[in-house]
Amino acid sequence: MLTWVLFILKIIGIILLAVLAFVLILLALLLFWPFHYRLQVNFLNEVLKARVEIFWLLHILWIKYVYPDMDDLNIRVFGFMLGAKEKKGKSPQKKQTKEKQIIETQENEKNAKSEIILNNVETDQRNVTPAAETTPQLEASEPRKGIWKRVHDFIIRVITFFKNILHTIKGLYAKIKSGEQTVQYYIDLWHSPLMQDEIICLKKYLKKIYRNIHPRIVRGNLQFGFEDPSTTGYILAGYYGALYPYIGKHFTLQPEFEKEIFTGDLVIKGHVNLFVLVVTGLRLYFDKQLRQLLKQLKKEN
Repeated sequence: MLTWVLFILKIIGIILLAVLAFVLILLALLLFWPFHYRLQVNFLNEVLKARVEIFWLLHILWIKYVYPDMDDLNIRVFGFMLGAKEKKGKSPQKKQTKEKQIIETQENEKNAKSEIILNNVETDQRNVTPAAETTPQLEASEPRKGIWKRVHDFIIRVITFFKNILHTIKGLYAKIKSGEQTVQYYIDLWHSPLMQDEIICLKKYLKKIYRNIHPRIVRGNLQFGFEDPSTTGYILAGYYGALYPYIGKHFTLQPEFEKEIFTGDLVIKGHVNLFVLVVTGLRLYFDKQLRQLLKQLKKEN
């Protein structure tokens, strides 16, 4: 009996170790195996089409989105689709029934509104009393004020008016003064050694993140032409003068001086390593100087 119990415990231990090893291997792959991304954009005949793909580990995980052919993401794991909603044309019968329902609801709302208006008019006609009967009562009920009372009320109104102006001026002065103190506080904080050290650290972190996520391949092609050939020439000259040293290796322009046209395509490819993002995020989270700087920015000290 004891041998059977030990045998069962041994099998359970082996299964747990296998599950733990599988989880550790999966985490290691998620951290160290890069996620690849690809973006394709095409513009032709005033129609924009785009395709975004993210895949990992030989397409074991594959995420795709196509504009405008899909309403939702297409996610596949080991080839099995988890979610995809492609745009499908609705049947004419469903469209007709929906249109009928919409028309019926609009007619019902109009009838209900007309009934409410008629009821309100009837009630108003019943409640209306002649003006000749009400005006004498109001005139009789209103007390006549003396001249000294009117002068007194006028003086009080003038005094309260100037008090309000004085109170507004004081409030504006206090706000300006507090604003100057706030500006001076942030200027001193910007020039403080803590802020300068954190700026240097953040630059290093941002460089690491950019090196990790920046595209490895960028290819673009644009064919353009305007109604006025001089406009096409100006744009071409500006491109070669300002942008060509930076993106000339990846992007080509094809000017068209005889007709008006605007077509192009763009391809961007790259990969992202989660290990770099996780390590950088943990360093930022446990950075004590950064926490202290955030507290000072919020004026919590």
